[in-house]
Amino acid sequence: MESIKKFIKRFILFSIFSIAVYLIGLIGYGEIVPDYFQQNIFFEKFAYGFSNTRFKEVKNTSEVDIVFLGSSRSYRHYDPRIFGEYGYNSFNLGSSAQTFLQTEILVNRYIERLNPDYVVLDIYPGMFSSDGVESSFDLISNDYNDLETFKLALQLRNIKVMNTWIFAVYKEYICNSLDDIENKAQKEDTYVNGGFVQRKIRTNQNYSDINHQKWKYNELQWEAFVRTIQKIKQTDAQLIIVHSPRNSHFRYSKPERLLTYLDSLNLSFYNYKNMGFLSDSLHFYDPSHLNQNGVNLYNDFFYKRHFND
Repeated sequence: MESIKKFIKRFILFSIFSIAVYLIGLIGYGEIVPDYFQQNIFFEKFAYGFSNTRFKEVKNTSEVDIVFLGSSRSYRHYDPRIFGEYGYNSFNLGSSAQTFLQTEILVNRYIERLNPDYVVLDIYPGMFSSDGVESSFDLISNDYNDLETFKLALQLRNIKVMNTWIFAVYKEYICNSLDDIENKAQKEDTYVNGGFVQRKIRTNQNYSDINHQKWKYNELQWEAFVRTIQKIKQTDAQLIIVHSPRNSHFRYSKPERLLTYLDSLNLSFYNYKNMGFLSDSLHFYDPSHLNQNGVNLYNDFFYKRHFND
């Protein structure tokens, strides 16, 4: 009996020592090794998409008319300045490669503060099929970390995401990294208050033949999508689920499961992927993102379709 007690005590002490060594080693690795050579941490503060600035701004924003959610196709496709001209105050909570695992966290964090009349959820197949790893790096590195982001790291079962979460917590609470200010103009992109990112005008030169893209549901994403819809429906906001414009060569199989689920809730899906007034070249800067000329036309259409009583 005495030998068992000694074994348990030594095992506990060894475990504590091992965890401490791992944490110290991980933090030292993240601080000393240049980002380019890091293979096990992907701390992306001030990364592509201005998430750091957007998450700072939303903490000081409340009582808006419209909230936009989704990937870069959200924060590059819905311009708060245009909706402001129509008398609607809006905020764009899109983030790079955002999947429903991150949408759910952002809705839980900010939807009550923003208290919108409308929530526009911009979706595309990648949000349902992605593993959500890339978008988790962005959220963990640029917004605060809590039990929700820890659960996210556990769900993904990806050691790189967990290492990044540990390093981000260290940076947030020891180095006050969230207080640092991001430059609002980077290369071709400029952050616009309200969450939008405007790119210098250029046109799309990347054409492809029409092809059908195969995809399948990631169950983690589907469950997060369902929980997010239920959360939004508990508010007074009207939910608008939409696929915004994309180049015409993208073709997907019909999302039967999605349509059946939305139909059971009396919700509509608005598929605006192919709009006759948009050119694959002149109104996009790449096959998936509108340039500002395209945004102006699409937002005018979107306002008249959904808000012009």
